[in-house]
Amino acid sequence: MPNQDLDVIQNNQIENYSAGGNERGQAAFDLEQKIKKVKYSLGYNFLEMGKYLKEVRDNEYFVELGFDSMSQWLQEISISSSWAWTFMDIYDIFVVKNHISQEKILEVDYTKLSQIVPVIKQNPEDAEKWLEVAGSMRRIDLQREIREARLEKQKQESPKIESEFLESKIINEKISEDNCLDKHLKGIKLDAVITQDERNIENWVGLLDGHINDDTAVLVCCKKTSLAKIQMDLEDCGFKIFDVIIWQKENYDKVVSLNGLLQKCEFVIVAGKKKPKYLFPDVKSDLWIISNEKNLQDNEKPRLLINDLIEMVTFPGAKILDPNATSLNVYNVGNQLKRTVYAIVNEELI
Repeated sequence: MPNQDLDVIQNNQIENYSAGGNERGQAAFDLEQKIKKVKYSLGYNFLEMGKYLKEVRDNEYFVELGFDSMSQWLQEISISSSWAWTFMDIYDIFVVKNHISQEKILEVDYTKLSQIVPVIKQNPEDAEKWLEVAGSMRRIDLQREIREARLEKQKQESPKIESEFLESKIINEKISEDNCLDKHLKGIKLDAVITQDERNIENWVGLLDGHINDDTAVLVCCKKTSLAKIQMDLEDCGFKIFDVIIWQKENYDKVVSLNGLLQKCEFVIVAGKKKPKYLFPDVKSDLWIISNEKNLQDNEKPRLLINDLIEMVTFPGAKILDPNATSLNVYNVGNQLKRTVYAIVNEELI
């Protein structure tokens, strides 16, 4: 069925390309047809797709097809930009740059390959090592191995941080009343703002000015239903969105939400006035699989997730604000990691 549709498209369009004798236009058209055929086939031959997409990108054939950018053309043919760039990266890194055989690459599933691509970009000489590691580990174990490698590299490349350790505080006040932040954080500049509760963000996000630096990381955990609104609230207050991390609980028990949809994944929005100073540059490529914990409340996140988020954007001695603390997970985990945490407890939401 898909191939018949493509044949109709080709018959209707090919005359326009051939009549003008435009060789680049013909090459662009031929590649577009190949890409559509791969897309509508079984959907597993990502190496072939990566090869075709890379050729279009490298030669800017999207211009011959009437588009100003690769992203515009991808949208036209209904291919996600992040999906396309991951396919191109996998083909470029493993096939073009490291000359690894297709048979060996395909021994590792696509999800694992997409996980190790960012690490190999930083250390191209380790491509075969990471391919072997990915083939021998479960996805969740591979993710931990990757994050440990990233953290170690980041520590090696970052300057030593001399920071005074201040006493953490639990503040039982409404953040929006009585100049709460000015009173308790006077003279203190925060390194990160992390909240696991998505509610009432509009009550505190506009109050952060004066207590954050341009490179302070703002992380908000949320569900899919509120993802767009929270991004808009942050952008309305002058923040830029640098990442949206997708995470899923290991051994997730599916729960039917109020709107009748099965919710499998949750999100962490990563924002800042400018790019956070210590943010890993490539977290977006991951689907984080987090070990589940029992007895978590609805807006409470696993401590392993909070641990990874704190380590992703701060170092020991950092000052963190949880502006909407409906549990003390950020406070407790942060203290264990030798961060100073200010938790503003909103008892109305607990």
